[in-house]
Amino acid sequence: MLNKEQHTGLPNESIRDLFSEMLNEIDKSLLLNNPQKFYHNRDTDDIFNSRIKNSEEIIRCEKVKMSLYKKQQAIFELMKHWGWEDLDSSDETSKGYDGSWLLFIGTQEEFNKQFKK
Repeated sequence: MLNKEQHTGLPNESIRDLFSEMLNEIDKSLLLNNPQKFYHNRDTDDIFNSRIKNSEEIIRCEKVKMSLYKKQQAIFELMKHWGWEDLDSSDETSKGYDGSWLLFIGTQEEFNKQFKK
């Protein structure tokens, strides 16, 4: 079974797919969100300007991370409301067209039934 098809036939299939894709995108964004480093010459004014730019870049990245963590928290709160967990299905599925792995969203019982464990 392709990883993207793992929720096929389950109730609220599209919601599960959406949560799984969103969690995947958030994880990717968190990994790629690194501050750019600004370097300086030996000129004193340049040193302070580069320090200010570096600090501003760190703040920008932290704001992005905070926004992503809030989205992640909201998804997990909704999953908890539905009684769902995020389960690793990489051993039971093969990658889809884009090569990314998506988590199985559901209960352990649904996971076992879906993958006949």
